[in-house]
Amino acid sequence: MASSVLWPGHRRVLVVDDDIGHAYPLADLIEALGHQCWVVRDGYAAVNRAFHVQADMMLVATELPLMCGFEVCQRLRKNSLGHPVQIVAMSNSGDDDERREAVDCGFDELVVKPVDGKTLSRLLHRGSVEERRQAA
Repeated sequence: MASSVLWPGHRRVLVVDDDIGHAYPLADLIEALGHQCWVVRDGYAAVNRAFHVQADMMLVATELPLMCGFEVCQRLRKNSLGHPVQIVAMSNSGDDDERREAVDCGFDELVVKPVDGKTLSRLLHRGSVEERRQAA
């Protein structure tokens, strides 16, 4: 995936989900919208790949093999990527307890899977909490 051309306003997105029936169609949609995208299927790979590709947006499933999405987010927030990164949790349920846990772990927000085109477009144009604070 991931073309080498990146236009102003377009994102470097890392999709982290072991459900390939969700991850790859989501990545295809992200690329169709003109953004670069990579897919990894476990938590450890997510942390390593985020640094390697300098992602500025991550869509991270909460339930992952090897390291859960909550720990992925905590590790990335603790060991900064060196630039603002929007980290969005993707959940199968999205109940209130999970939403609170997502915010406590450092996610910018939580969305329920499958992520639809309207939600994805909103996320791609929104930016991270840190980016929004810097712009204010």
